[in-house]
Amino acid sequence: MAAGGLSRSERKAAERVRRLREEQQRERLRQVSRILRKAAAERSAEEGRLLAESADLVAELQGRSRRREGLKRRLEEASRARRGRRRRAVLTALTGRLPQVCDDPDELQRKVRELAGAVRGAKFLVVYTGAGISTAASIPDYRGPNGVWTLLQKGRSVSAADLSQAEPTLTHMSIARLHERKLVQHVVSQNCDGLHLRSGLPRTAISELHGNMYIEVCTACTPNREYVRVFDVTERTALHRHQTGRACHECGAPLRDTIVHFGERGTLGQPLNWGAATQAANKADTILCLGSSLKVLKKYPRLWCMAKPPSRRPKLYIVNLQWTPKDDGAALKLHGKCDDVMRLLMGELGLEIPPYSRWQDPIFSLATPLRAGEEGSHSRRSLCRSQEESPPGDRGTPLSPAPVLGGWFGRGCAKRAKRRKVTYDMVHYGHSNQLRQARAMGDCLVVGVHTDEEIAKHKGPPVFTQEERYRMVQAIKWVDEVVPAAPYVTTLETLDKYNCDFCVHGNDITLTVDGRDTYEEVKQAGRYRECTRTQGVSTTDLVGRMLLVTKAHHSGQEVSSECRAYADSFGKCPGGRNPWTGVSQFLQTSQKIIQFASGKEPQPGETIIYVAGAFDLFRILQGRTADIGHVDFLEKVHGLAERPYVIAGLHFDQEVNRYKGKNYPIMNLHERTLSVLACRYVSEVVIGAPYSVSAELLDHFKVRLGKGSGGGAWGWAPDLASLQVDLVCHGKTEVVPDKDGSDPYQEPKRRGVFCQVDSHNDLTTDLIVQRIIQNRLEYEARNQKKEAKELAFLAATRQQEAASPKGERP
Repeated sequence: MAAGGLSRSERKAAERVRRLREEQQRERLRQVSRILRKAAAERSAEEGRLLAESADLVAELQGRSRRREGLKRRLEEASRARRGRRRRAVLTALTGRLPQVCDDPDELQRKVRELAGAVRGAKFLVVYTGAGISTAASIPDYRGPNGVWTLLQKGRSVSAADLSQAEPTLTHMSIARLHERKLVQHVVSQNCDGLHLRSGLPRTAISELHGNMYIEVCTACTPNREYVRVFDVTERTALHRHQTGRACHECGAPLRDTIVHFGERGTLGQPLNWGAATQAANKADTILCLGSSLKVLKKYPRLWCMAKPPSRRPKLYIVNLQWTPKDDGAALKLHGKCDDVMRLLMGELGLEIPPYSRWQDPIFSLATPLRAGEEGSHSRRSLCRSQEESPPGDRGTPLSPAPVLGGWFGRGCAKRAKRRKVTYDMVHYGHSNQLRQARAMGDCLVVGVHTDEEIAKHKGPPVFTQEERYRMVQAIKWVDEVVPAAPYVTTLETLDKYNCDFCVHGNDITLTVDGRDTYEEVKQAGRYRECTRTQGVSTTDLVGRMLLVTKAHHSGQEVSSECRAYADSFGKCPGGRNPWTGVSQFLQTSQKIIQFASGKEPQPGETIIYVAGAFDLFRILQGRTADIGHVDFLEKVHGLAERPYVIAGLHFDQEVNRYKGKNYPIMNLHERTLSVLACRYVSEVVIGAPYSVSAELLDHFKVRLGKGSGGGAWGWAPDLASLQVDLVCHGKTEVVPDKDGSDPYQEPKRRGVFCQVDSHNDLTTDLIVQRIIQNRLEYEARNQKKEAKELAFLAATRQQEAASPKGERP
């Protein structure tokens, strides 16, 4: 009897049983392996049951297969690139100079289709980019065949590239468009070439982990003060030596670059933006890596959610010509050049790749000019706008460049974008258009609105009260924040208080009561931007229409010479006419409607609400089908549903004049269309809607789902397939009968979809006109005084320019 209590014969029997079980396990493993090699359609029912009973073996065999395929792929890459023996391939892998492999065109197209599905289905997509996305801009990568590290390891010299000549590549512009369409939420870049910023990506959407060659900072200021330049600021800097040789404009402390060299730890908040990168990685369900070997990024565990179990980590998609250390864990690896893959991807997604234009490059609007005496502080070539390329003018909303303090601070600004100083007395579509342009300069538009006292002091009596102006500006869809009681003169202190990079104003001028430029301080500091003034509209023109009591401004009517002369001279000072004041003809274009339109079509589950009226002098009024509409009313209507889609029907000028009389509408149909499209509560506008809300109208609003007209303004098309209106709303005011005496809301009432909405605001167009008439002489004096100041300022500026040496500006 052995020590274990078993006899020798019993131990032999137990050993035979163990060997038999191992043999049975091996045989079962061979059976499962043979079944897995078959196509699913070729497996019998019995084989299917065997797989279901052997889930652990299936998982083990599939894991072996993946590891085997991964090893085979890496060896194949090495073999193709080096055309040598396995020993040379292994040596290549160990030295980091990995070979490049390209998928054949059909295989690449198949993989891109799979990637497009992942992009569409991603809830939070983050893009990690490396040097490979900039090689098309003639910037060398690090580990490619001609990469920096590859050449150094071969003992060859590396020539310095002139990065100032580099421009955003097709991949950069594609990423910017994907972010604009909300398909990409954040970009984490290892590159310091600044091309993501120049492509139009907002600053808040980029984490430049290794810095930006165009940005220098003052770390003595709290928070750190950034200076964006149009030249490479790293000329005098190196490892552990970061001072650029220039000084802070505020505190005089030395400026430093933002580059993180190998062996250094990045400590700056911006442009590294590590906090946003970490938050994005934690939220991500999909990560797309473009043009990176990931040898550096893999060392940042915060970017890979390594604390989460593997099943909860983001799906990983990699586009690179070489092997990366993350390949085995990737859901898909695409072997191709970044530009080629992104071109195919954008085609699969049906998105146009915006061309890069130096005229729209955000770096020129973000840049801080050098001070006097600093011109010789660098010898690097500066960026400049192309001489061959013409400025785009007002071509619509471009890709957002940088955070802009959005809003008219009675001016404008931009760390978020701050916009013009908002006197905004009698807000009209011209103001909305300027806000639209300012919002396109950044991520956030902050609008400052002046008090009644400030306006009365510097300009004259306002038409609307300050509370009414606050509400009107808040209703404009491009405005992110409103600052009440904003100072009339915009200072650097004001910009910093509201975290603004710069202020924005139209290409006219505003002066204080003593004739001083209200933007003088921010202009001298290089924190001032301009946008194009909207032709054909001004407060002066609108006030003149109210006083003239004519219908010459209506669509389709010719303006008499007497009317034009009176309107043009309204409030004109005896000294002449300046280039900013007066009346010009407004011409409606399809492009202008597209710029104002939301581009959003009704989606399943949304409640379609129809309201109709004149919407004249679009303002904060109660809301009436004929004449009282507007912000308060539309806000109430918008709140009637959890997911509202509000359609505003605008009546023809002649129809409005029929039920309003006098010279109404004050604004013609084209002007009213833009005013309503600028409202954040309106999704769509019907231009020239019928007065009666008939059964035909309710049943036949056309929505070309999937084909997209671009959204914004419809003509009425009762002959096409339709989408039904769920609710028709009207204010708590008298309903004027139609021409035949019938109730224009008879059909909605019969269907039970009619709803009356009370906004509790009694301001009407008539009350506004009465204010103007009662204060006519004051408004004329105000405009005369304003124009006289502007003419005097213009004359002084021209005289100063004439006295300055040629080529210099005062």
